[in-house]
Parts: sequence; structure tokens; C-alpha cells
Amino acid sequence: MNTSRNSTLLIPNKNLADRRLLRCFSAIVALLVLIGGFLPAIAEAQMQSSTSGNPQSIRLGEAIVVPGTAEALVPVYLTSEVEIATWQMGLEYDELLLNLVDVEFTGTESELLDPILIPTLNQNSNLSGFQVVYPGPDFFPTGEGLLAAFLRFQWIGTMPIPSPSGLSIPINLIDLETLPISMTSPSGLVTIPETQSADVVIHDYPLILVEESMAPLTAEDFLVPVRAWTSDSASTFMMGLEYDELLMTQFTVTGSDADRLSNGNWDLTIQTTPGGVICTLVTATPLPPLNGETLGFLRIDRPGNQPGQPGWGPWAIGLNPDNCEIDGTPVAYLEPGSMTWISWFMRGDANLDSNLDIADAETILGACYLGIPVDCEDAADTNDDGALDVSDVVSVLQFLFSGSPSPPAPYPDAGSDPTPDLLDCE
Repeated sequence: MNTSRNSTLLIPNKNLADRRLLRCFSAIVALLVLIGGFLPAIAEAQMQSSTSGNPQSIRLGEAIVVPGTAEALVPVYLTSEVEIATWQMGLEYDELLLNLVDVEFTGTESELLDPILIPTLNQNSNLSGFQVVYPGPDFFPTGEGLLAAFLRFQWIGTMPIPSPSGLSIPINLIDLETLPISMTSPSGLVTIPETQSADVVIHDYPLILVEESMAPLTAEDFLVPVRAWTSDSASTFMMGLEYDELLMTQFTVTGSDADRLSNGNWDLTIQTTPGGVICTLVTATPLPPLNGETLGFLRIDRPGNQPGQPGWGPWAIGLNPDNCEIDGTPVAYLEPGSMTWISWFMRGDANLDSNLDIADAETILGACYLGIPVDCEDAADTNDDGALDVSDVVSVLQFLFSGSPSPPAPYPDAGSDPTPDLLDCE
């Protein structure tokens, strides 16, 4: 059932004459590329831009202790313009409520780099900080928001957990006297990164959670999971979802764990509200106690990113306590989520449709000669020279029709821009 809100995305006008002009120009450029007579004049038309990269940073992600467990993994993300040989930080948290059990690298960018962990213990013999060393020859790569480690925390508190938001325990990044926050490059350059702390949130039964979700710009839509934890069997699940009215959405149960557990025997009703939708899922037979299984997915279409359009987020997806029930009983614990399209793109994919084809050449021509804005200038910068101009059109056409090498990274897989410039993809 379609639950799209009454909203209009602003799309640049393209009249028939503009489209014909683009197609004619594309054909002419293609012919010129094929006969090899076009390249010498390109350099003079380029507009070079100066370097402007992302700052160095160490950022913690949020983590949750879900019902029936006592541990949470706090992700550590690094952003750097140069490779990293070592990084270090101190930690501050309530040791009466949490215990830092370990620092783990499985499933991170560090995993294959043979990282060496050097812990720092406080007077209570608790882990209060650490240094990570990459012995080489390979070091932690450059990039934005790369996952470097997980901090495994154990909940040791005994206090009651407040509802519906649970108990939030801050995890702060701090300078220790013997361990200031820093990053060091293989050449020995030491930098003081920006930092971002996070919380560990403790929940109990029953819990409905909207997953924190991210997608690359090549994803034209994304399914945000809605999960549940229950201590008893149940057959009726009401979810009051709230989000910005500019988002185009659709809630679906097909393909979820609830769909599988009920053998497809379920009914979904959706009621629109001023702030979102109320989705009520009724299964033909009660589902067994749930341990994070998906009740369904909120499909969100990728918004536009031009002035007057929604942009790529993060978009908060909340849960209204008045409209969240399981078998008619209010849900005690609710965890909101969000959806973000991150600036990962495929080089040359100017129209962000996950393909590199003639339509991208037309999109770049429209940007250069008709002033039609593109959502991601970095993606349109096919030759990665830091400028958006006709040479990018030539690069697309040469790759498609002349057997020229593929565009620079990120290609063919989506990724972040490895070369800093002033082009915008935010």
C-alpha cells in the first residue's frame, strides 16, 4: 500500500528544445572524439579548483544494548586526508554502569592491516584509553567516516530502565595525561583530530526499533528496517512512524521476518497522520517471541539535493509512543532511527542512476551549457580534475565508444571521493 505523502519534489525544467540541443551536442562531441580532433582545445576550457578536503576526525557511533543481552558495540569512525600509522584516544564513561570489555577490529578497515592495540588502564584497572598502531607496509587508508574499530561495552548497572527512550550513557572522547587524542601519518606528521562522542542506550522488553540506515547516492531508494523484541508471542503490531513530510515513502511487509514467520498470512493497514503514518500489522497466527526480527520496512525514495529540495539527510524517523502497541498494549521502549544518503558515488554517473551511459554525457552538457544543476558535482567530474566542464563529457564518450580506460576511482563500485576539491556532493 502506497503511503507517499502529499509533497512535490522540485525538478529542474527541461523543455523539448533543451533536450534536443543536448542530444545533438552529444552526437557531435561523440563524432569528434572518435576522429580524435577534439582533445587539444579542452585544457583551455577547464576551471581548476583549489584543494579543500575533509578535516581529520575520530567519531563514535551510537550503540544499543537490546533486550535479552548485556553488550553493545560502539563503532569508531576515522576521517583523514592522509594515511594513518597510529591513532589514540582516551575514554570517559560511567564505570558503575558500563565496562569496556575489548577493542575489536573484525569487520573494519583495520582488520587486514594487522593492528596492534596498546591499552591504557586507570587506577581501577579498567580500560580508559588505547593506541592503535599499524606496523605497515599498509596503513589505515584515507577517506571520510571509515570504520576503524568497535568498542565492546558491557552493561553492569542494576537500576530500573526508564521508558520509552531507555537509559542513555555518554561515552566521551578525552585527552589523558599520557594519551592525548591524536593521529600520526607514516611520515610522522601528528595531527589533533576533531572528535564526536556518542551514547550507549539500554533498553528492555518490549522494544520497537527503527534502524539507523545509510545508503550511497547510487541507491535510488532504500528499505529502512523496523525491528521488534518481545518476551511473549503476539499477532498485532501497531507502529506510529513519524518523519518529514517531504520524504516519499512506502511501508512494506513483504520480505520481512514477519512475512516469513507468518508464512505470508498477514494483513497491513496504513493510516496517514499529520506527522507520518500508523502501520498496523496483523498476522493470522501469533508470532513467537521476537529477538530483533523485522516487522517490515519503510522504503524511502532518494530525495533531490537542489535548493528547495529535501536533501540527503540525515532524516529522523521517529516512533510516536501514543501509536505504538503490541496486542493492544503500549510498547514500553522505543528507539527512533534515521536515513542518510552518504556522498558515495560512481565516477561519471552524473544523473545518479547507477549506470555510466550517454545520459550522463547529456547531464554534464546540461550543467555546463544550460545551467541545469546536478545533485553531485563530484560524480559528474568524470576525469577527476576538480572541474566540471566539457572534458568530462569527452571522458564519458571516450570510455563508451573509443575503448578508453575506465574513469578514476570510485569506479565501478560506489565510494567516497579520494581526491579533495571544491566540487560539491553534500
